[in-house]
Amino acid sequence: MDKFEQLSEAASYAVAVFGDPARGDFALFDLTKGTPFPAENNQREIAERSLMFCGVMGIVQGIPCSTFSEPLSGYAIRALSHAFNERIEGASKAALATPADDSIGWCERLYWLPDTRD
Repeated sequence: MDKFEQLSEAASYAVAVFGDPARGDFALFDLTKGTPFPAENNQREIAERSLMFCGVMGIVQGIPCSTFSEPLSGYAIRALSHAFNERIEGASKAALATPADDSIGWCERLYWLPDTRD
């Protein structure tokens, strides 16, 4: 198992980084466990933008981690870190969102039931 697989397996959330470091063009793709990667739509985007695999970024035991196939510029690291933080924020909000329930309606219907205690 290489360093990329190790990080993606250990991470609670991970993304694959594809890009063209010379142009500063990067894309992050979710690495959902149990899902084949890359998905067909990802393959199309990677080919259209002429991107190559650059590495993996993930969260391991609450700590951001990354491993890259080659050294990247400070600018690229900052840009990727920012994009990854936005991804994490979006994923966290989605995971923490409470589904709408009918508890208020249930309480209102309960209130209007006749009191049969005599």
